[in-house]
Amino acid sequence: MKIEYKKLEIGDLGCLTELVKLYEQVFEMEDFALPAAQYLQSLLEKETVIFYVAMIDKKVVGGLTAHVLPSTYFPSSEVYIYDLAVETKFQRKGIGRRLIRLFAAKY
Repeated sequence: MKIEYKKLEIGDLGCLTELVKLYEQVFEMEDFALPAAQYLQSLLEKETVIFYVAMIDKKVVGGLTAHVLPSTYFPSSEVYIYDLAVETKFQRKGIGRRLIRLFAAKY
């Protein structure tokens, strides 16, 4: 099983849509309505929202969402991981840990 990891860029709307659907499934979100594609695209265009995904056979099986926020304590920003999920059948295989490591290496 080959797992590909990537940071989502502006042209990755399909992957982001898959990631949000994965969050819906893993977090058992009831009565969830997927945001419009235009809204999701706007998130990809923001420098303050960061998405990483793990894919197997080009299908998103895990992902991470982080937000860059201005600090209250010093004139800089801090980055917070907001969501982290891995499809149930792929949990406990190091995918979430790898997503965090890739993210931490960059931020």
